[in-house]
Amino acid sequence: MSGHFQIAILGTGPGGYVAALKAAQMGASTAVVEYHPFFGGTCLNWGCIPSKALLASAELIHHVQHAAELGIEVPGPATVNWPKIQQRKDKVLQTLRGGIKGLFGARKVTAFHGKAILDGPGKVAVLRDGAKAEEFTADNIILAVGSLPSRIPGWPTDSAIMATSDEALHWKDLPRRLLIVGGGVIGVEFACMMRAFGVEVTVVEMMTRLLPEMDQHLGETLLDIFKKRGIACHVATKVEDLKIDGGTARVTLGGGQTVETDRVLVATGRRPNTAEIGLETVGLTTDRGFIRVNDRMETPVKNYYCIGDANGLFR
Repeated sequence: MSGHFQIAILGTGPGGYVAALKAAQMGASTAVVEYHPFFGGTCLNWGCIPSKALLASAELIHHVQHAAELGIEVPGPATVNWPKIQQRKDKVLQTLRGGIKGLFGARKVTAFHGKAILDGPGKVAVLRDGAKAEEFTADNIILAVGSLPSRIPGWPTDSAIMATSDEALHWKDLPRRLLIVGGGVIGVEFACMMRAFGVEVTVVEMMTRLLPEMDQHLGETLLDIFKKRGIACHVATKVEDLKIDGGTARVTLGGGQTVETDRVLVATGRRPNTAEIGLETVGLTTDRGFIRVNDRMETPVKNYYCIGDANGLFR
């Protein structure tokens, strides 16, 4: 047993680490558990921060390539150095990760690394390599476990070709051709980025327009922009079949059209990361994977709270 805390937080994304810092600032003994060797959660490591770092480079080369339209002559063609773009992105992440680690130290937040599971009322176990490595107790437990990219059951799992946004943000090299399944926010963001880097991009969206969960005119306007940028879009279209042959994916779309691509990015949304964390040991249940809470983030079980993507409060 590694001790007792007034507040324990599972997950160190924007919800988790801010909650931990505030709790410690107010004088509570505080612990956090993080599955990964670095802090920051999805936003810092596989979401907002790395994607915007890459988009900054994509936007810059787009402006350089169109500088002549604004009367600026750029001698010679602009080229993409993907390793250097990735190096810059990684430096940004390392700086921010270090900042969170330093704040935890300054406020005396105790950090555990491993997979956190609830192990009965008031108990948290930390697993490493599938075995219980540490355990502690807490008066109050905040679940800030976040979300994971959705994957499509039955599709190939060859990581060299199939990817979610988690992997695509950290690709070591760029594909020549990329097919993106999903025309929501994640899918179109990657389409803009990858096209600017010279990748041939195809987007397939099952709904009748891009950005189907946003205002209609946004999706319609974006479709026009994509056409001008040479991004092929198939809306109101399903992927009927996907097979990998060597280093190529052959994708059959509704209507029988076949698209060959070097990589496939599955951008069909995210799901709450609430499976296999021991919810049943404390009497918590889920609704479509979400841990339901009230407007104070309280779960139906006393002294257990859930914040962020895992509670589905805004869905």
